[in-house]
Amino acid sequence: MPSVPRIVTFSSEAFLPVLDLWIAGLRSLGLGRIRVYALDEATLAWCGDRGVDACPCPWGGGLTDLWLARLEIFRRLLADGEEFIHSDADVIWVRNPLEEGSAAALGDDLVFSQGTYWPPDIHRRQGFVLCCGWFWVRPTGAARAFFRA
Repeated sequence: MPSVPRIVTFSSEAFLPVLDLWIAGLRSLGLGRIRVYALDEATLAWCGDRGVDACPCPWGGGLTDLWLARLEIFRRLLADGEEFIHSDADVIWVRNPLEEGSAAALGDDLVFSQGTYWPPDIHRRQGFVLCCGWFWVRPTGAARAFFRA
């Protein structure tokens, strides 16, 4: 395997019990290259107390602000040449996607889980939507262009 992607998530103090389970689950699968983007000081401190790599994620408190902050972080990771997997902290990982026979076997620039039907206008137009709860991004020109767009 040429590189081990960083696994990133975003969390606030309200989600610390979920985050704790998520990190334990990833570690039980042998995954340790994890970074939490902390939405508040309490989460940043919690991560620091547990030796979890964490960075602050400044945002204005609204959902739109959060999406914009996340996109900026994804763009920065790609600009730095970082391969990453984004996962919501409430996603349950049942196996390691880096193992043979899993998503690691795909050489694609972007690997997304499939969404349901939201946003409905995109679903009507394309017949599918990407789920942003779990996706894998390799730092290629095409991936950078996708996140710029």
